Amino acid sequence: AKDPIAVEARMLKLAVAAVTAAGAPNPKITIGDVVLFAALLNDTPMPDRWRRRLRHQFWRPEAFRNLLSSFAGGKVKARSSISPVIDALDNQPTDEFVANWLKQNSLPQQGNRSLEEVSERLAEKLADRSEAALSAASVAQIERHLKLSGTAESVSAKLSKTAAGENYRAALGAFAKRLTAFNAQGLDVSSMRFSASFGREIEYYTGFVFQLEIRGVVVAGGGRYDDMLSDLGAAKRIPAFGFAIHAERLQAALK
Repeated sequence: AKDPIAVEARMLKLAVAAVTAAGAPNPKITIGDVVLFAALLNDTPMPDRWRRRLRHQFWRPEAFRNLLSSFAGGKVKARSSISPVIDALDNQPTDEFVANWLKQNSLPQQGNRSLEEVSERLAEKLADRSEAALSAASVAQIERHLKLSGTAESVSAKLSKTAAGENYRAALGAFAKRLTAFNAQGLDVSSMRFSASFGREIEYYTGFVFQLEIRGVVVAGGGRYDDMLSDLGAAKRIPAFGFAIHAERLQAALK
């Protein structure tokens, strides 16, 4: 689509219209935006490997909190059952060391990870031993962002005060444009609820997400998933946006 944000607004309008046509006017709309979180991480000073791991754990709140805490705990020197192996990596070719270690201990390589992937993960653990801690200010900024919630209009001002990085400002610009597109579709932005942590339940979402509720029951939801088709085997990245209506939940809520 030439204008992805316009598509998102039309799709949200379609979902609301469908639920309304079924006999449920004025569904409660909750929205979120995963891009804002990704942009905040990109603007936060830290190793790229930490950004990658935080993005990976974004959909697992408890694991995310533990990981963020480990990055902030002074020098990251977490010990584990394989710590002697990590210590022995220093000043050695990682791939060669891992291959020899598996052979010496008669351990067959199992699972889906290649030798290169295993070596890379161990090398990251070694690098973490001497990495400077994530600053308290950065941790507070990330936590403050994820706690933001309220009406879509009221949160816009709070978001602009959360961070000032280049990537975050660009994501905020897209967020503001999306609200304008919602208004153009006749959707009441003032009644929408925004939550920065909304969208953490399903890992394939990559951008704008939403859900519709009737009497406290979630009857529809969806969002943008630009990476899912290529993750499933498509030859190239195919931007996509969609939603589902839970027909049985909708029927029960209407009754």
